[in-house]
Amino acid sequence: MITEETKIQNTELDTSIKNILSRCNIFTISDLLKCDIPRLKRIRGLGNERVKEILHFININGFYFD
Repeated sequence: MITEETKIQNTELDTSIKNILSRCNIFTISDLLKCDIPRLKRIRGLGNERVKEILHFININGFYFD
């Protein structure tokens, strides 16, 4: 089960996404949820497709961005 305390590295997100988020000090689902979509799009290496993958992952696990 995925919770807000779950580490990004322990999810089924693509390894490249995990590495990019880690470089930006985003280590848990809670950290990720504190970001907004425009911020995610500005992160180097996260193009539209990777942002869509993140959004899909967040939504299917019952979370939403503020």
